[in-house]
Amino acid sequence: MLRVVCAVPDTGWYSIICLHKHRKTMFQLKNSLLVVCLLALFVSLSFAKTPTGTSKTEAITKFTSKEKLTTFINAHPVVAIGFFESESSKEYEEYKATAEKQTGLASFAVSFSSELATEFQSTAPSVIMLMRHFPGYDAFSGSFTVKELSKFVENNAYPIYGEVNDDNFKNYRKRGLPIAFFVYNNPADQQKYNNFLQEIATTYKGKASFVSMDANTYGSYAENKLHLKKQFPAFAIEKGPFKYPLKGQFSRAAVEKFIPEVLAGKLKWTVKSEPEPKDLIGKTGIYEVVGNTFGRIVLDKSKDVFVHLYAVNHWDCELLDREFAKLIEILSPIESLIFARMNAKKNDVPPTSNYKIEGYPTLKLYKSKTNEIVSYDGERELPLLWKFLKENTEYGAEMTKLEKKHPEVLGEAKVVEETKEERYDEL
Repeated sequence: MLRVVCAVPDTGWYSIICLHKHRKTMFQLKNSLLVVCLLALFVSLSFAKTPTGTSKTEAITKFTSKEKLTTFINAHPVVAIGFFESESSKEYEEYKATAEKQTGLASFAVSFSSELATEFQSTAPSVIMLMRHFPGYDAFSGSFTVKELSKFVENNAYPIYGEVNDDNFKNYRKRGLPIAFFVYNNPADQQKYNNFLQEIATTYKGKASFVSMDANTYGSYAENKLHLKKQFPAFAIEKGPFKYPLKGQFSRAAVEKFIPEVLAGKLKWTVKSEPEPKDLIGKTGIYEVVGNTFGRIVLDKSKDVFVHLYAVNHWDCELLDREFAKLIEILSPIESLIFARMNAKKNDVPPTSNYKIEGYPTLKLYKSKTNEIVSYDGERELPLLWKFLKENTEYGAEMTKLEKKHPEVLGEAKVVEETKEERYDEL
């Protein structure tokens, strides 16, 4: 046992005496902050007596006593128990590595006692899991590899059908399985469909996570991320960045038909979208794009498309619209280069684009033939935008001819280059 004694004599010096068994260590310090740090260190090094029948090794607790193991099980919501012949067995090494990897999902126990294994109707090597959210226990039947054991732990650590909230949503995401959402706005609907959803979730155990979500708390997520209308109860599946809302009225028959079609990739994902505008091209010649027309306009491989992803009432976005209007006018002879814009607050970029909008305005050039995406990160000034397009499209020769008629596209760009050179000379 470790005892720490701290004394403050009249001199203002702190005397710290640490007693452990037959050893005594003494420190004298003037700085009170260091004293606090040392006290915290010594307390963390205190030795707790290990109860008989258990021992702690890294992420796994060892047991030889059924009584202690039962206490351990009752104290944790999700428990994995491994029974092995010895610590040197290959199966135990894989189990140990799995415990270290998945320690946040379950509490891991191990026993090398054949008698204790028999008490749990098991023989070495074997692994079982006990969960408060599931009656009885589940026995591992795969090969003893970290990959297979991890999959077994993950499939059992999560409730077959549970309530999603701020605390567990990230874990569901990290699991990597499609997430099926039942969204309700009153407890009566939740209770009404609970047994059905529990039943269907059991059918797809290990293939998808099934959760319920309260629209009163997470309505904005249901509407903006799952693309559900404000009609509840509702159902949707999220496969990574791809969203699949169930269309029409929620019913058992509709859900049973919907789930296998989504998981098999037979249905098209959706994006958040405003209604398609009556006038596709705005007054300045810019294409007005929404979520549902993004693919048709921006991903047209016969054209290079420079897209402005904006937010309404954003000053920088409004300034950029003016620069785009100038570019559109000057570059009008090049018909295969078009300019588009989309309100990214109310419309989604297709998840196949593989980027997130982190600020406004966001500018992306979708190149013809390949749809390769080139990001523009420079200042929102005409000469720099011109230079970017000239360097990243196949219209260099045509743009050079246009520069003679429109010298304003070069003036500031030259100044910027000279300024950079001067900075390098100074260095």
